[in-house]
This record gives sequence, C-alpha cells and structure tokens, in this order.
Amino acid sequence: MVRLERVGKLYHGAEKLVFDGLDLRLEPGSFVFLCGPSGAGKTTLINLIMGVELPTTGRVLVAGRDMGALRPRAMAKIRRQLGVVFQDFRLLGRRSVFENVALALRVCGVGGADTQRMVEQALRWVDLTDKAMVRADTLSGGEQQRVAIARALARRPKLILADEPTGNLDPQNTQRVLRLLQKAHAAGSTVLLATHDPTLPGRTPNASVAELRGGKLEMVR
Repeated sequence: MVRLERVGKLYHGAEKLVFDGLDLRLEPGSFVFLCGPSGAGKTTLINLIMGVELPTTGRVLVAGRDMGALRPRAMAKIRRQLGVVFQDFRLLGRRSVFENVALALRVCGVGGADTQRMVEQALRWVDLTDKAMVRADTLSGGEQQRVAIARALARRPKLILADEPTGNLDPQNTQRVLRLLQKAHAAGSTVLLATHDPTLPGRTPNASVAELRGGKLEMVR
C-alpha cells in the first residue's frame, strides 16, 4: 500500500535533515502505530504520504505510484483513496455535522442520493446520527473528532492516516476514537496512526509499532 524508500527531508534554511535514509513498508490491511516524541517528524511523514510535501531525497510510493512524480489529476485520484484524521479536527464550525461529511464527499465527486446514503452510514458508524443537523462548533472535542472520523471513513478509504487523533482528548474519548479506528481496520482499511502516547499501541495487540526518533525509523513490534 505504502513504501518509503531511502527518504530524506530537509526544510529550506534548516541545517539538519528531518529524515535521513528512512524506509517504511505499510502492507495492505495492516495497522501501524507511528510513535515518537513531539517534533520527531510524524506529521511530516504523514504529509509525505499524502503528497502535501515532497521528499528531498528518496521516493514515496502509494498504491505503487511515486507521489513526487504525479500530475495533479493523478495525485487527486490517489488522495481519494485516503481518509485523513487530524488532531485539530479541521471542521467547518458553522456548518452542520451532516454538511461537514457531505462536503468532503462532494469534493470527491459524490453527489445526490449517494451522498445522503454515505453520510448517514458514516454517522451511524460513529454514533452521531442524532447530531446530524447540529453545528459542528457546538460539539464537545470528542464529538468533533468523531465527526472528523466519519468524514474520513465516509468513502470507505483504502488507507487511513490519523495524525495524533487522540492528542486533545480525555481518556474516555481517546479509547472511543481508538475503537473506531480498530473497527475501520477490521472492515478492511489500512491504518497508520501517529501518536506520542506510548500507551496506545498496548491497546491494539495485533498492530505493528514503528518508532521515529532522531530522523530514523525502527520497527519495534
């Protein structure tokens, strides 16, 4: 599903590489925790997989395609296979829960009755059907993250990239979000979950764990 081959990343004006010769293989159907302290480069790695950033050296391949060599239309096609969950939710606060999920579908070309059906299905998945017409900015943090997960899952993505999805949540909502991602994985999605919380991997025993530290990546489980 995803391969990083000898990836290096140097930001303009920086003297030290964020990554140096980093390799990663994310197999279809896997669940991988990307662990490491804040500032280790976890978000940068996810941005590379999304094609939001490009590597300074090496290659990032998603579904066999080199993200650094794709034209915009081909890049958009690859991104439609991805569901992304952010730490800060990135919802449209003045729009309803339903609209937040529906707009993400429309951007990908889904319309009409399909949008209605897919949004309703996604909201059932995260147990928010009763909040469909509520403005997103009136929800609790845990509810907003569940909306963000519904938005990511609505298209049944092949790959879910979750960047610190529990970073702003209390223990109860952390466990709830983790269960939703485990459920998505059981339904067939590949999951890469970036976290600085060392306790999360222990709650998903069958997952793999990659440790990112000092620009190097090591598979530790």
